[in-house]
Amino acid sequence: MKHDKPNITSILEHYGAKVPTRRGWAVMKCPFHNDSHASSAVNIDENIFKCHGCQYKGDGYAIIMAKEGVNFREAITIAEGILNARGEVLPQRVTRSGRISRRTRNNDESGAGSTLGRRLRPVNGT
Repeated sequence: MKHDKPNITSILEHYGAKVPTRRGWAVMKCPFHNDSHASSAVNIDENIFKCHGCQYKGDGYAIIMAKEGVNFREAITIAEGILNARGEVLPQRVTRSGRISRRTRNNDESGAGSTLGRRLRPVNGT
């Protein structure tokens, strides 16, 4: 099992979602479009999100890449900033060979609370 993805709950809450705490697939209103009825779902166990209305889907990185219009490397930096702001750390990335990557920017004390050189975009005009 790879523990290399940001907590989907933290990422969605950053973008203004109210995430249900239920295990398995839980229906919720999508934070990415004007949703009057719950048209999306999140699976906390699988760490993924899917909206049937606006088609945002995937793990935390995919959500960041779609929402911010950035590549994967920039999404990692943004995820680190989001999690650091919440007092969390990005899980260590485990490679296919089973080794832990040498990512240290997020796991050392010097980077705590910083966005690592990238400003986060405001959500909902705030």
